[in-house]
Amino acid sequence: SPLGLNEGDPADLAIFDYIPATPLNDNTFLGHFIFGITESQAQWVIKGDKVLLDDFKIKPKYEDLINRRMEISKDLFDRFEGLEKL
Repeated sequence: SPLGLNEGDPADLAIFDYIPATPLNDNTFLGHFIFGITESQAQWVIKGDKVLLDDFKIKPKYEDLINRRMEISKDLFDRFEGLEKL
């Protein structure tokens, strides 16, 4: 798959610092996601078995990712644009 989500691959996980001000359920999730979660800071980021961000602090050996963030995000959006339309 072009997104790298293959069976057997380790999962990537991001945990955000988000405390909802209103109930969070199936009916309200989209609103929370758009207006709350996307505006929250990532607190932990785990890629495979590597912790990249630990309690808001980037691990020193991954600081190069900060320096390459624009290149990385452009590559990500290019991959989305390359997907077939549903």
